[in-house]
Amino acid sequence: CTMKLWAAAALAAAASLFEAGAVTPVEKVVELIVKLQAQVEQEGKDEAAAYDKYACFCKEQVDEKLYSIEKSAAKLEKLSAKIDKLSSEITTLNGEISDLGNNIDALVTAMATAKGQRDAEHATFLVEQADLDGALGACRGAVASLTASKGALAGKAQLEAAFVQMQAVAVSVGAEEEVGQLNAIMAAGQTPASYKYHANDIMTTIESLLAKFTRKKNEVEQEEFDVNSAFEKRQLSMANEKKLAEQDQLEKSALGEEKGAAKSAADADKDKETADKAADQNLQNVLVEECETKAKLWDQRSQTRADELRAMNEAVTSLKEGAAPNYKANKKLVGLSQVSKQEEAPKSHWVYVEETVVAQPASFLQLRRGARGAKASVLAKVRDLLSRSADALSSPVLSAAVMKVTLAEDHFVKVRQIIKDLVARLQSEADSERTQKAFCDEATVKAVETRDSEQSTSEDLDAKITSKESDKAQLHQDIATLSGQVAENKKALLEASELRDVESKENQKTLVEAAAGRDAVKKALQILKKFYEGAALVQQRSGSLLANSGWEAPDVFDAEYQGSQEASKGIVGMLEVVLSDFRRTVATVASEESDAAEAFGTFRAESEKDTAAKQGAAKGKEGEVADIEDALMFLQDGLTWAKRGHAEALKELDKLHSMCVAGEETYEERVAKREKEIAALKDAHDMLENWQS
Repeated sequence: CTMKLWAAAALAAAASLFEAGAVTPVEKVVELIVKLQAQVEQEGKDEAAAYDKYACFCKEQVDEKLYSIEKSAAKLEKLSAKIDKLSSEITTLNGEISDLGNNIDALVTAMATAKGQRDAEHATFLVEQADLDGALGACRGAVASLTASKGALAGKAQLEAAFVQMQAVAVSVGAEEEVGQLNAIMAAGQTPASYKYHANDIMTTIESLLAKFTRKKNEVEQEEFDVNSAFEKRQLSMANEKKLAEQDQLEKSALGEEKGAAKSAADADKDKETADKAADQNLQNVLVEECETKAKLWDQRSQTRADELRAMNEAVTSLKEGAAPNYKANKKLVGLSQVSKQEEAPKSHWVYVEETVVAQPASFLQLRRGARGAKASVLAKVRDLLSRSADALSSPVLSAAVMKVTLAEDHFVKVRQIIKDLVARLQSEADSERTQKAFCDEATVKAVETRDSEQSTSEDLDAKITSKESDKAQLHQDIATLSGQVAENKKALLEASELRDVESKENQKTLVEAAAGRDAVKKALQILKKFYEGAALVQQRSGSLLANSGWEAPDVFDAEYQGSQEASKGIVGMLEVVLSDFRRTVATVASEESDAAEAFGTFRAESEKDTAAKQGAAKGKEGEVADIEDALMFLQDGLTWAKRGHAEALKELDKLHSMCVAGEETYEERVAKREKEIAALKDAHDMLENWQS
């Protein structure tokens, strides 16, 4: 608030000088900005010299620490290679030891499996050997029994038991023939005398079996011998392989322990060197971080100072080019204030004509004018034909037809229907007419009715014509009045438009100058505020990471540069006051212009609306005049035909008098006349039907 009051006071002083012709407030702000620019440039030069010394210090210290770190890195690389090699060798040895252990376990398992299998095979051999020994014993016993009991039944039970045993073994050795013979012998042996007569056959069979059993036993025993020999050789081979693997495993385990000890020593050396390198790296990191921080601060301060100077240059340029030349526009504030206090100029040239006129819709006749053309000429021909026929025949029927054709509202359609009706009526009259007396009476009545009707029609049409003529005269008078009022409205609008144009151009010029000044000051403010407000948000830091490191660094800045904040506040405050002047000028003049434009717009809209209404009313009345003229034309025609119809009716009465009273017309004459009337009507009808051909 204090800064704004100071700025306002400074601008008030500048304004007084401006009124005296010395300097404007804008020029005073430009002078302050230029002075601040010189100060900022000098501060930048001083900082550049201090930072140059600090940068040299950073380079020397970083190079020294980098050399120590590189030496440690080379040593660590060698130790790592040695450790990696030992680790690889130990891993390989452990793998080989594991493989040897797996091989030994596999050999032990294989030997045990082979031993179990051999024992099972040997047990099978013993069973088979015992069966063969039993069969051989049975064969020998049977031979002995048969030899000892020739011709007697002694030993029959033992012999049958021997046969059963021999039969079972014979099946196992494949002696199918002997099995069949034994079955036959055993079947035949159911009678006591059978053995006596079959002893020789039985002996032969037993001896054959004895030979096969002996051969089979030898084969089985030889096979057992061969299988057992092979088993013992395999077992001996696997036992020797197991022994060699166990010896190799012991040797590799001893070598692995030796290499493990060497790796542990290398790991210890590496840990120590890594710790030394880390200490050097930490010190270097602290130094690099501090130096990089200073470098960033230098970049920030240099860039911020450059941005500050650029912002000042842009603000000065904007003020010199846009604000200073247009500051005189603010004098309009005083001028407008004085004008607002004066009385409003009289508006005697604004003429309002208050009159409400109801516009009449276009008449039906107006819409139908263009449709008359050819049809009108055909209707005229029909009227002429009927009129000539009526005169030639002295026919009241045709005369009435002429009158109805003339007065019909829808000429083309209704005339055809009228003719059809008349033809039908004449034909009906011809059919219904019976006596001359009836005809005369009826014709006389009709003629009297026609005379009275035409007289009434003539009087009615004459009254309507008089009324229409009066209406037409009044409408012409109204149209003249409306035309005069429209001319007055246009003259008043033209004069008001000229005055409004002059006033608007003057206001627009002031608005352009004030807007240019406002935009220039606004731009300068935006440039300065954007820089100084953004710079004020930069985070400040204090202290140094090298405080406890033992290094003595040259003195240099330790915080971000935020620009000349204090000096800028006064400049910004002054610009805000100048901006408010331009804004007030724009708002005031724009408001005055808007009010004047609105008032003129209202006047123009009301004037144009009133003019349009009067022009519309005049046009409507002109249409009414045209409608009346059309109506008068038809009424005059109707009056003419009504008078003619009246005369024709009188003539018809005279004719009927001479024909029916003075001397009657013959029936044949009436028929001939009626036929001519019908022919005339049909000719007229044909003309209407074929008018386009």
